[in-house]
Amino acid sequence: MVILDFNLLFYLIVFAFIFSLTMVTLRFKKSSYTIKFYALLEIYCLVLSKVVVLPIFILNSHAKKDMLEHVNEKYLYRIQIMPFRTLIDNITDFSLYGLIQIVGNILLLMPLAFTIAWLMNKTNKVFIALCGLVVTCLIELIQLIINVITSYPCHAVDIDDVILNYTGYLIAVLIIWLVKKYNRKSYDKVRRVFLTKLSPSGKLKNK
Repeated sequence: MVILDFNLLFYLIVFAFIFSLTMVTLRFKKSSYTIKFYALLEIYCLVLSKVVVLPIFILNSHAKKDMLEHVNEKYLYRIQIMPFRTLIDNITDFSLYGLIQIVGNILLLMPLAFTIAWLMNKTNKVFIALCGLVVTCLIELIQLIINVITSYPCHAVDIDDVILNYTGYLIAVLIIWLVKKYNRKSYDKVRRVFLTKLSPSGKLKNK
């Protein structure tokens, strides 16, 4: 068996490479966002890839054949489609691992909401709602594809992950909406850190 995973040094090298390309691109292309915006976005994408995709277990032909003979397809792909089943199990059989799973899934897409609803200031409610739903479903689809390709249950494809991811995303959107409505100065102050052409009124000057 080969375990495909990457350490912190690898991610630092990848980030340095991507960030360098971003800086070069921004030299020749005007953008409404500062380098801080792109840096945080790239760091989040790398962290997301680490959490969602890795590790990947690759079996040799003999081990894969043995796996397929002794494990049913449902377990092999680790598909769980009963809503709240995993969540209830984690709460009933309380453990640190279960707590980390619940909290981690809730927090996973909150930075995405921060990026879309706060920094990019998207106001279309349908668009914002669909973004979170599409991304969490895409995550589970990617994990299922990895399980199918490797013929090994590398990741759990669980409807409860979708529910928790999306719940956390909507909670973040709600918090952002409340801050924008009741503390607009703080809302605009944070945006000015990540935007290069924000006027005192909180709008982009080029719009």
